[in-house]
Amino acid sequence: MELERSDSRSRSLLSLPLPLLLLLPLSLSLSLSQELSRETSGTPSSPSFSGCSSDPCTHGGTCQSTSDGGFLCVCPTEPVAYAGALCEELYDACSERVCPHNQTCHAAPGALNHTCRCPPGSWGPTCDTAGCGDHGCPGSCAVQPCHHGGTCLAAGAGSACLCLPGWTGPLCEEDVDECKSGPCQNGALCVNDPGGFLCYCVPGFQGPHCELDINECASRPCKHEASCINRVDGYQCLCSPGYTGLNCETEIDECESDPCQNGGSCLDGIGTYQCLCSPGFTGHNCQVDIDECESQPCANGGICQNFINRFQCDCGGTGFEGALCEVEVLECLSSPCLHNATCLDGLGNYTCVCLPGYHGEHCEMDEDDCAGDPCLHGGLCLQRSNQSLYGGAQPVFPGTFSYSSAAGFVCQCLPGFAGDNCSVDVNECESHPCQNGGTCEDLPNSFQCHCLAGYTGVSCMVNVDDCASEPCFHGAPCEDGVNDYVCHCPPRWGGKDCSVLLTGCEGHACRPGAQCTPTYRAGAHGYACRCPPGFHGPTCAQPTTFSLAPGGSLLVALPVGDDGPGPAAVSLRFRTTLPDGLLFSRGDAVESLTLELSRGSLRATLRSPGSELALSLRAPSLSDGHWHRAEAALARSALELRLWHEACGSAPCLRSRPLAEEVAPLAGASSTGCAVGPR
Repeated sequence: MELERSDSRSRSLLSLPLPLLLLLPLSLSLSLSQELSRETSGTPSSPSFSGCSSDPCTHGGTCQSTSDGGFLCVCPTEPVAYAGALCEELYDACSERVCPHNQTCHAAPGALNHTCRCPPGSWGPTCDTAGCGDHGCPGSCAVQPCHHGGTCLAAGAGSACLCLPGWTGPLCEEDVDECKSGPCQNGALCVNDPGGFLCYCVPGFQGPHCELDINECASRPCKHEASCINRVDGYQCLCSPGYTGLNCETEIDECESDPCQNGGSCLDGIGTYQCLCSPGFTGHNCQVDIDECESQPCANGGICQNFINRFQCDCGGTGFEGALCEVEVLECLSSPCLHNATCLDGLGNYTCVCLPGYHGEHCEMDEDDCAGDPCLHGGLCLQRSNQSLYGGAQPVFPGTFSYSSAAGFVCQCLPGFAGDNCSVDVNECESHPCQNGGTCEDLPNSFQCHCLAGYTGVSCMVNVDDCASEPCFHGAPCEDGVNDYVCHCPPRWGGKDCSVLLTGCEGHACRPGAQCTPTYRAGAHGYACRCPPGFHGPTCAQPTTFSLAPGGSLLVALPVGDDGPGPAAVSLRFRTTLPDGLLFSRGDAVESLTLELSRGSLRATLRSPGSELALSLRAPSLSDGHWHRAEAALARSALELRLWHEACGSAPCLRSRPLAEEVAPLAGASSTGCAVGPR
């Protein structure tokens, strides 16, 4: 008789209680959970030690930390049992069990049960029965020799067993190993079972042979219109924009990262967000400071300073005031000019126009007209600005005092003298009898005229006719002068009396458009060029003006030096009434140094690839029609701008700014020419 222990065929992973006791002698019974956990602990010195953090246990084993710093793998028992330090091998139920009475242990790999079988020719609990006994001899159907439901068929003196499927052998005692044919699909584990087999499917498959792929998307796990992709033992959700999570169940809060800058408020949306910007900012993330100066709100040359959500106009030096520099400052309202002078308002300044007899910035100084003792021969000098000489019992000056007539003086002459400064001795010459520049000599009760050359007569009123002798040749008209004559010579003749043939214009150098006039002076022939407007000079070759409009430039050729890089500078004088225009340019479209007027102020600009450096001098307007001197220079790795102006004092006004390294080489750049005026 054989003793067997067959296990249930349930496929539930939790169907076997722990611990499980096999039907073995007491000395061989063992708690299965204890057995499967023995010799599976790791220690700090074992080669496999890495702690539970590295998840060392395989095949679903549970890792437990131990008090000595090691770990313990508790191996699973379902659907199959595993053993080993890391649960890396299938459990062998016969590895630690010995069947008594020479019985043989039989167990499937990974199975929890085992069977002890008696050797052939014996049976019974201890395999010690060798006769037929009360139930007949083996081989007859009377003793029911067929195992596992086999049908016994009598055959003469013996019998034969007809086995059920899954069993074989003379007595149907041998289990057929159905797993040899590989019936389980998709990587499933086949476990031979007494009288059959079981397929333990890998996750994601089902069916008797694990032939069916489980469609995890059938339950529609993905939320918010996400797309579901079926995977082996799982699924993947492709979320719509704005959602996340395993099942796309979580709406993404785009405002969580605080994308809105500069105090903007964030409104979360589906897959997007909206920033409500604070005043003064704009842009998708409120990252752009609105430039309130972009509309150029400041008038009359005021400088706009941009701030957050506001701007401020700097009206300094413009002559205007107000929030937008729109109100002209009237400096004359304070009546700064004295002595009834006229005040002229300007932009940021004023001018006092003094009445005659006064001077000074505010016309505060009375000119001393008597300072030079103008009255001769002991005459008394009286100033018209002396208000005490007006009115009273015996006024010196008639009428009332007026600042408009306060200039000058009056001489009170001693008897015998007259004139504004008492310089005239009262005599017969007082009536100026001598004409045409004749000198009158006072004589007692008479006078004598000493006539200039060319005049004669008692009063020098007769002009001597110098043309009476007909001194002019070649029909030239004679014009009488004072002690002289002038011959108006016909063309090609010259000299005092038109007797010399003029040859000075032969081979003359007057530029085209100029008129050549031959001359004859001091016995030498020559010529004079009569220049057209806009030119002057001996040959009319030098222009006197150029326009600040485009196309009015003057190209100046410069020699190309061979002494290496050096500083570049330009100094010039100019006068204009235009507020804007290019005064000077040197270089090309890529690199250049320019000097120009912008709103009446001087501006120098240095341009090079990728950069631009500009300097401005905000002096009083330079478009006043007066001559001004300016200079722009590249020196000591800096751009310098100078202006000589009365507002700068004794030294010129100076602005300077250092050059970046990539701009500095322009200081030595060679150029074969420059342009004065715009090109």
